[in-house]
Amino acid sequence: MDLLEFFQPSLTIVDGIIGGTNSEMNTKLVKHGVLVAGNNVVAVDIVSAKLIGFQPEEVEHIRNAMERFGISEDEIEVISNPSIEKFVRTDYRLSLGSRFLGRLGI
Repeated sequence: MDLLEFFQPSLTIVDGIIGGTNSEMNTKLVKHGVLVAGNNVVAVDIVSAKLIGFQPEEVEHIRNAMERFGISEDEIEVISNPSIEKFVRTDYRLSLGSRFLGRLGI
């Protein structure tokens, strides 16, 4: 977020063709098959979070960025054919250890 105060990339791309779930140490592949691109880093993060089944306001760094830069989900125009809802996956999970460390803010 701090870097966005000084530099706003004109294009941000998230490669979600093959994702990973569980943890960095024990990753399980998820064949998601999506690419997210946009001219706003925070908007791309919001859409990406939704695609993996998370509510953006529940992800601390995304919620903070939304507040800091005054961006809401309602302002984001998603261009997708077929509809973005077809690509939402809910089989992404964090390991028990990752969830515990996340609660501690680590």
